[in-house]
Amino acid sequence: MRFNYINIFVTFLSLFSINLYSQNLEDLKRLLDNNNLGTARFTSMGGAFMSLGGDLSSISHNPASSSVFNHANVSFSLNYSAKKNELVYGESVFDNTSSDFDINQFGVVFVLKEANTEKNWSQISFAFNYNTNNNYKNNFFVNTKNSNQHIGDYFLYYAQGLELNNLVLLENETIRDLYQYLGQTNNLGFGAQQAFLGYQGYIINPISSDESNTTYVSNAKIGGPLDNEYYFTSSGFNKKYTYNISSRYKDNIYFGLNINHYKINYDEIRDFYESGYDFDSNLQKVRFRNKLVSYGKGTSLQFGIIGKINNQIRFGLSYHSPTWYKFFDETSQFLISDHFNNGQSFRDTIDPDTVNVFPEYKITTPSKVGFGISLVGNNGLLSIEYNSSKISSSIFKDQFADSFLQLNNNIKREFKSLNNFKLGGELRLLPISLRAGYIIKSTYSKIYDNSSNILSLGFGLNFSSSLLDFSAQFGKVRDVNNIFSYGILDNIRSKNSLFNLIATYTVKL
Repeated sequence: MRFNYINIFVTFLSLFSINLYSQNLEDLKRLLDNNNLGTARFTSMGGAFMSLGGDLSSISHNPASSSVFNHANVSFSLNYSAKKNELVYGESVFDNTSSDFDINQFGVVFVLKEANTEKNWSQISFAFNYNTNNNYKNNFFVNTKNSNQHIGDYFLYYAQGLELNNLVLLENETIRDLYQYLGQTNNLGFGAQQAFLGYQGYIINPISSDESNTTYVSNAKIGGPLDNEYYFTSSGFNKKYTYNISSRYKDNIYFGLNINHYKINYDEIRDFYESGYDFDSNLQKVRFRNKLVSYGKGTSLQFGIIGKINNQIRFGLSYHSPTWYKFFDETSQFLISDHFNNGQSFRDTIDPDTVNVFPEYKITTPSKVGFGISLVGNNGLLSIEYNSSKISSSIFKDQFADSFLQLNNNIKREFKSLNNFKLGGELRLLPISLRAGYIIKSTYSKIYDNSSNILSLGFGLNFSSSLLDFSAQFGKVRDVNNIFSYGILDNIRSKNSLFNLIATYTVKL
């Protein structure tokens, strides 16, 4: 035995001091992807409320919005969402659908007015709004013939340069013992665990049996395309809680401040199968399963202004600070391989039966600046909005200076600024209002297209003391996701069709 086990948390403390981590660009992308939803009115006008206010979801985008309210309001929204995935993996194309239903918004605003309306500061507003930024529910299956790479490339990526003595079991030592030992030992960690799984599963072999060997080769013999199957399932949410205060000055300019709190729960299972090796290959089949559970929370600040140029034209400005997140991740994995050894067929299950509990790490996403202008009349309004955020300045960090050096360099190299353009309009035919909106979201990747275009339509009914609004949103979202972060460059290109149907009920208090 190499050591006595105290607990799993201690086992993985060393992992971050040597730049061998399990985090990757997908962890950042999950935080950046926003469903652009809110109340039905907000959604149906494309979220172009930077210079408008007067809607509880708009408070989460421009804090000055709450001062546009003349009376206290409370609202809640129900959302039915459906997604159709069009996936391209290799030369194969797949379709699948999923749907969900949830309460995606709840908010309340209280308005305190000065009895003397001639005072410069005539009103102060307090508000709270809850919004679901993202629902991570997703599942799909793809398969293809792959002639470029195989699963061994993943394990070779981590094994090269690692001494063989780290991968060989000692007498009376179990798979679990050595897997945990690698996780807690300096200069080893997550990467050594991957190499260990590949070696014990007969997927890779050392070129020498010497304990100091550091060079490895694949155990597979490949004469043609391999059969790859990939199953993906995820669930969870990203929720935003906004606490707001604002005030109006001379009824012409509005100021506001938000303190935002975020809560993120994410679960993911990736199951990869590979077969189709040559008949006389030592390796015949592989199954590699990985599970991730991630818990996070975040904080940000927002400052906003809405001003009236005249009775018809308004402008809005908003600054959203960087968002500071803290995360804890748990991972588990196992591998099953069918292989030949000395002419005999074996099926080995390499299951460490271990949940890797990683120390806290932090992600900081960049600040965002937004500007909007609107034309407001008695029978309707037209509004446009633009905001921008430099995604390449996002950063991962923890207690060690260089833990995420490679990952942060990848962010700078592969990402750029994210720009959003929103257009919204409303026609008032009391007691009915008709609405439409459009969103153009630029790609922030330098390598592939992850842009989106979203059209929304809706209407509202005004019952004097209450409002009932409906919206339908239709979106096209493009993206590329890697199956493995390192070693294998295969990816899945997606073009997702989104549909959201939202109903909001608002009561004027």
